Amino acid sequence: MNYREIVRYQQEYWQKLAAKYAGSVYAVGSESKEHKQLRYRKILQMLDGANDFTIHEIGPGIGDLNEYLLTNFVGYNYVYSASEITQEYCKIMSKRYPDINVYCRDILSEDVEDNYDYIVLSGVFHQSKRTIVPTSTTFNPHGIL
Repeated sequence: MNYREIVRYQQEYWQKLAAKYAGSVYAVGSESKEHKQLRYRKILQMLDGANDFTIHEIGPGIGDLNEYLLTNFVGYNYVYSASEITQEYCKIMSKRYPDINVYCRDILSEDVEDNYDYIVLSGVFHQSKRTIVPTSTTFNPHGIL
């Protein structure tokens, strides 16, 4: 399967889930909200007390990590943004969180010059459906993927 076929497959697969399970964890192929919360808690341990940071999520689905941050990182000075390839998820995220930058883009086929302290690909690896790992995303000095 070539790159374009993989992208098309991913978009079709996730758009069907988004339409079928709109508004639930199943819209992004998750087992339960509790499972996602545990995954986010473990992943965000990488912040190790950081209070002032930028975090960019690749493949955020409907933005549940952002919801987790809003609930559990009150008082922190951070900027969350996301890159999503599936149009339906971009629409849902933009509607849910109008104040954040949601980039509807394929980071592997576009020149991305963004800089972030942390880049998270949680759902990309957890719910991989013929996933290709990005290799060209730019980090801030000492950034973590």
